[in-house]
Amino acid sequence: KTWDQEIANNDTFKITDASFLNESNFYVAGTKNEVSYLYKTNDAGLTFTEIYNTLASGKNIGIEQVLADPRTDKSNSVIITTTGGGVFRTDDAGASWKNVPVENSNGDQPVQMGILSQYNNKFFIVFKNSGLYLSDNGDNFTKKALGFASDTNDDGYFFSSGGSSYKIDKLVQSPNTQEIVLIASKKLLLGNNLDSTFQQFKIPVQPDKINITDVAIDPREGANRMLMSVDNSIFETKNRGQSWSVDDKIKQSGIQYGNIGQIAIDPEDTRITYLMLIDPSYKRGGSNGTGFGLNFGL
Repeated sequence: KTWDQEIANNDTFKITDASFLNESNFYVAGTKNEVSYLYKTNDAGLTFTEIYNTLASGKNIGIEQVLADPRTDKSNSVIITTTGGGVFRTDDAGASWKNVPVENSNGDQPVQMGILSQYNNKFFIVFKNSGLYLSDNGDNFTKKALGFASDTNDDGYFFSSGGSSYKIDKLVQSPNTQEIVLIASKKLLLGNNLDSTFQQFKIPVQPDKINITDVAIDPREGANRMLMSVDNSIFETKNRGQSWSVDDKIKQSGIQYGNIGQIAIDPEDTRITYLMLIDPSYKRGGSNGTGFGLNFGL
């Protein structure tokens, strides 16, 4: 089989991440036989061109995250993060690479990378311990200090715990406003913008049971309506987190059930929800070399 067929069939090539410039032009990273590869397609996936692999470079690292530069004159530019904690950039479709400076990250592990569309398309990276870093052009990153409100206890139905130190696991931006939701230290927090004070949502789940994997913000209603995955159940709020309903019967027939890794709300019909399910054995940054399972459900 060709690599193109293996990517299309999700055969022996395990996809770890993808980044889209548009429906025809995107990058795909993944592993095969413990070697990491990065591919680019300009024809919506009919053919792929290999632009990097760790075997040829002699580096024992894995490519974990990929971020294509959205600027029209930078279609050959892409940033990657690796299992070793490095951040690298190519501006010539993989012919050469350079290290991306990150202010005082101290070799910390990147956990998320993306573009803030409501903030002049700033690049961002979230680090496991160091927090949020921003860049205007993707060439270097500086730390963004965030403010957090003190936690408060509430009635017997909602639970919150004390403390004001948070390790960010994921940043989710509203599609049409500057509202930002953070998944941090097993909590869910909302800021009206990056300079506001982040407030903790009250979630009707015992603190030791909370395992939030993703949040989706409604493209039309903003943070007034959100979907959240907690321990493979889908929680929904229609009143900005004042109350939540739960659907714990997410199943798919004919395939192995995986963990909910990502939620997407259809921008054209917000009644439709897409779920990306992850192979339960996959651990980002682990040694097993496996990637995301590509199972989608409605």
